[in-house]
Amino acid sequence: MRCSSATRLGPLALVLLLGCGEDEAETPDRRSGVTRDAGPDPQPDSGRAPQPAADLDELLDLGIDEFLGAAQPSGSEMISGVSGIADGSLVYDFDPGDGPVCFRGAPFHVSMLDQGSKNLLIYLQGGGACLSLICQATLEASPRGVPLRGVLDVTDPDNPVAEWNVLYVPYCDGSVFSGDNDFEDPSDAQGVRLHHGQRNFSAALDRALEHFPDAEKVLLAGSSAGGWGTVYHRALVRSQYPDAELTVMNDAGIGFSTNLNLVVGEWGSQRYRPPSCAACQTHAHMTEFVRYVLEHDPGTVVGDFSSWEDSVIMRFTFSTDPAAFRMLLAAETDATAAAFPDRYKRFIVEGSAHTSLQTGFHDTQIDGVSIAQWLGLMIARDPGWVELIE
Repeated sequence: MRCSSATRLGPLALVLLLGCGEDEAETPDRRSGVTRDAGPDPQPDSGRAPQPAADLDELLDLGIDEFLGAAQPSGSEMISGVSGIADGSLVYDFDPGDGPVCFRGAPFHVSMLDQGSKNLLIYLQGGGACLSLICQATLEASPRGVPLRGVLDVTDPDNPVAEWNVLYVPYCDGSVFSGDNDFEDPSDAQGVRLHHGQRNFSAALDRALEHFPDAEKVLLAGSSAGGWGTVYHRALVRSQYPDAELTVMNDAGIGFSTNLNLVVGEWGSQRYRPPSCAACQTHAHMTEFVRYVLEHDPGTVVGDFSSWEDSVIMRFTFSTDPAAFRMLLAAETDATAAAFPDRYKRFIVEGSAHTSLQTGFHDTQIDGVSIAQWLGLMIARDPGWVELIE
């Protein structure tokens, strides 16, 4: 995995080290499968309880689904016999000229694994971020295939999603999957930065919708920069899987600082500021958007992992003061937990660990409960899924 490391410090050392006219009354909205003003949805015929209807009209009007169906794969490859990669992984490649691309121009690809399951894991990789102040982010999509690590290890009998189908989305857009901007920085000798995170994720989601259109349970998970990605794209996933039981696991990507005007301007992530949410326009962090989506999607359950002194994310708040980071983490997540106590819970450990879904999946524990077990309880909607905070 290669990362860009061009750095120009400004007045604030913003350190981004995130893991290295149509009549719509009777017709489906865009490609989302969400019908507006068409009366109550029919009962699903699968025998499962129907999911509460999500109100995503405002975000759909902002175009969160703009890039669905926009890019087709240029080719595909089946992977077998590669150490550390799940046999049978199917890799789809994309032509950079079609939209999905890494931020310095390298080709983008996505991997999936069909295990014949009714359930789907969508995992977003982490790997840094890039702004004009400092740029340290993954340059290339890697690996090819689904890696056998942590929550992705389909050979692990103690992995609660080991038997699920998998969509693995590599990270290389430099904008934590949120961008839609070709940003030209005159001081950047490497030229235009292609922040195509929205296009990359949409191209990946298209493949899931093609292969697994009727998933009954969907787990959207991501680590670090990929955790940020779960914040931006949970509404899009819900719009495409309206009848699925949707669980979101954000692994050390709480959403701090990426709603600053500087960041939004360079990355082109304005569509994640819904007009009806006044705080989403001005609050520095994405936590107001998290609460907005929870309010508008009453069927989704969200779990956040962090450590109290995350050695990577702490620097992303303009401070290396552990006490200040603790206060920020507590205040921002306390508000969400208080507003949605049944559908949002936290797993926060002492120390400075960063991420848990791959490294530390079984070893990261509180009161004898591992992050793997906690995730299983959340997916099962088990009453034993409670907040664990050291």
